Amino acid sequence: MLTSLILKTTSIFFTLLLAAILFGNVILLYLSIVPLLVTVFAVAFDTPGNVRLERKVNKLSAWVNSTIDMSVKITATKGFGIITVADTLPEHFELVEGNNFRVFWKGFGKLSEELHYKVKCTKRGVYTIGPAKCECRHISSFKQTQMSLSEDSTELIVRQKPLSIRRLRDPRVVSRIPMPLGSTSKMGMMTTDFKEIREYTSGDSYRHINWKATARSANPIRNMPLVNEFEREGKKIVWVFLDGSASMAIGTNVENIFEYALQAVLGLSQFYLARNCHIGLYVYNDGGKCLFPDTGRRQEYKLYKTTLGLDVSTTREPLVKAVKKCRGHLVGTNPFSIIIANVRKDNLQELLDGVTELKKYSKTIGKEPQVLVLHVNGYSIAAKDYFENAGAVMLDLRNQATIRALRHAGVFVTSWDPKSQSLASLMMLGVKRR
Repeated sequence: MLTSLILKTTSIFFTLLLAAILFGNVILLYLSIVPLLVTVFAVAFDTPGNVRLERKVNKLSAWVNSTIDMSVKITATKGFGIITVADTLPEHFELVEGNNFRVFWKGFGKLSEELHYKVKCTKRGVYTIGPAKCECRHISSFKQTQMSLSEDSTELIVRQKPLSIRRLRDPRVVSRIPMPLGSTSKMGMMTTDFKEIREYTSGDSYRHINWKATARSANPIRNMPLVNEFEREGKKIVWVFLDGSASMAIGTNVENIFEYALQAVLGLSQFYLARNCHIGLYVYNDGGKCLFPDTGRRQEYKLYKTTLGLDVSTTREPLVKAVKKCRGHLVGTNPFSIIIANVRKDNLQELLDGVTELKKYSKTIGKEPQVLVLHVNGYSIAAKDYFENAGAVMLDLRNQATIRALRHAGVFVTSWDPKSQSLASLMMLGVKRR
């Protein structure tokens, strides 16, 4: 396909030729040959073609703030001209080395080059890098530019790196964050000892439905099947309630309270899963995303997958409502509950109501409370200079009265400033030997 530029050169040729004939000027005749020759030679060369873009890796996995290498191999066997290759990056990524945009010169021989660069993954999520865009431009622009895309793209999974707190391995060491005491799991190995008949709860197996009891007690208003409940082997159970409201977005779109809260979820989950506890997760103020309690590597994978796509939401769902939704998996288990949120004056009553509801299913053993509130202090995250840091300290001091109110309600409250303290060091504070 030719462009309109060739019409300009041919019109120049005919204009000079006509002028040469009318005026009988030999010089104009010779000059008219120049645009003609340029046009003929330019059209004789083809636009670069047979371009192939090939990635070395089509699926990657990385941690947040890690650097990965990206590489695209470019080959072209046809034509003569300029080849431009560009790789599209997600908006949150940072280019640290090389360039994802390059211009190559395709001569008479075969072109074989490589587009190589390094990017820093600054935010968790599932991203698609590519497909790479290729633009083949004719040397004289007499022929139309050819656009093409690579056949493949790279799926990049960026996961939040859990805060390693596994170094507390000495069973004689008592951490600042308590272990669940006397709690039993409803997800443990089921025995043959019959316990009771109860209403069906989301997550129950259909095999346990007692159809005869259901038929006898059929209620047209509340038509819920009844299931047989059996005794289970006692294992400790931990429920994590994560605040997913928009108030957790203090900071930047890359570094904020919610991102650090997710790190705490994964770090604490690893800590308790390594000690054979069952872990359940509920994200309130976010439409009610729930992960029922389980243990082992499978549950760890589910937690990674669930937290991968989480983000703050404007949906309102009070903590007490979230606890009531999980009632079927809380009754009779005496769970240890962890609430991860940013404690403020405006959400104090919501936390107190939720804690009151959680205490209905937990029994205090000794002096250790069965409810932990992890206050993620995020004011320092948004601070950029000395004065803003001073303001962050003042805002944190203002929250101390709110934290004391929670402690008076019989809750274990611990504050965590992720900018100045790791979760592992937080747990090591105040440790002692038994």
